[in-house]
Amino acid sequence: MEHLLHDLKFQKKLTEIAEQTGKSYERVIEAARGYLEELYTIHQPIANLIGAQGAQYILSRGYKKTIDINPAEIKKITRLSRDHSIAFVMTHKTYIDMFVLAVVLVRHGLPIPYTFAGINMSFMGLGQFGRQTGVIFIRRSFRENLVYKACLRHFIASLVDQKSHFMWAIEGTRSRTGKLVWPKMGILKYIKDAEADSSQSVKYVPVSIVYDLIPDVKEMTQEGRGKQKKAESLGWFLNYINKLGDNFGKISLRFGDPVDYSPEAMASEQPATIHAPTAAIPRFALELVHQINQITPVTTTSLICIALLSKYSLSKRGIESDLSDLMQLIESYKPDALVDRGKPIGESVQSALALLLRAKLIKQQGEALNAKYVINADNYLSTIYYANMAVHHLYHRAFIELALVKVALLPPAARLTIF
Repeated sequence: MEHLLHDLKFQKKLTEIAEQTGKSYERVIEAARGYLEELYTIHQPIANLIGAQGAQYILSRGYKKTIDINPAEIKKITRLSRDHSIAFVMTHKTYIDMFVLAVVLVRHGLPIPYTFAGINMSFMGLGQFGRQTGVIFIRRSFRENLVYKACLRHFIASLVDQKSHFMWAIEGTRSRTGKLVWPKMGILKYIKDAEADSSQSVKYVPVSIVYDLIPDVKEMTQEGRGKQKKAESLGWFLNYINKLGDNFGKISLRFGDPVDYSPEAMASEQPATIHAPTAAIPRFALELVHQINQITPVTTTSLICIALLSKYSLSKRGIESDLSDLMQLIESYKPDALVDRGKPIGESVQSALALLLRAKLIKQQGEALNAKYVINADNYLSTIYYANMAVHHLYHRAFIELALVKVALLPPAARLTIF
């Protein structure tokens, strides 16, 4: 860590901050030392091995061992990682998202990226271990802290110089709705700033992870209704792992193509009143989020929730019919989007119904061929969460249908123009 503190360019920056704030250089350098010690993390081979095996064990407690991926995407990532630092920009559905990406990379012989996490996760045990496995714990708020900002930028730049990789959730917090949350610019801006200080370039790769079922959803819906959120601690973490001891189905992950960052192009799409450098980062973040949506896999559980939310009840055959239509629509423009692609629809629906029934998200009314399935009213919000995970794939079709309803009431000559 001392080499970071004694870097001439960094010391010059600290001198400027001392003059700007009216503090002594000694006081600023001492603060910088403390911040760098807080941020500093490495990848210890033994710790990485233990961490990877631990992550696989945690995932296996709740999910199938095989994670659904696209092999062609892995090959692209492998080639890209040889020459560039990669920033994996992820969705955030649950506390185990980072474990999933790390496990997928390790299984294919790729290094574990450095991870950004809130300082609230640096509790006893996890904090010490995290700093041996590349976890960068960041303070929640430091807007006015110039020294901390300089330390964070300097540390990230040093990692970019080494062609290190990064992963973080651009949403900043777990989605409480199943949809992507408005992106947080902080870490993206820190990496862009650090890249400017480095001789190396960074490639920004969108990553989407979805789950058949998520253990966090029930808790999050309860918190949405006013339940107090539990503070993170070692006991909380162990209890979270213990709750994974159930069948939550499978995990699916997709990588997108790198999203290019061009400040001129990004800013040109903004109104002239917006300052170009200020506009570029938010536009870039939105483009990353858009690409994440584009590559998001679609689970059969999500499609069943969509079907049942649109109708009071459906038989298994009715569900299969509705899902067949939805699957054909999605596959027409995104062939690898369906998690259960190539699998008989009856088998996919039966497995998904079993998961949803076990989780008490839906109820079965009647038996055998007369059985119908309905949403469990007590878990209505949770069902909406799972539907929202796939609903963005249907927006364009929905807009077209709404437009057709509108133009049907107009004179024939005006329909095409108004449509």
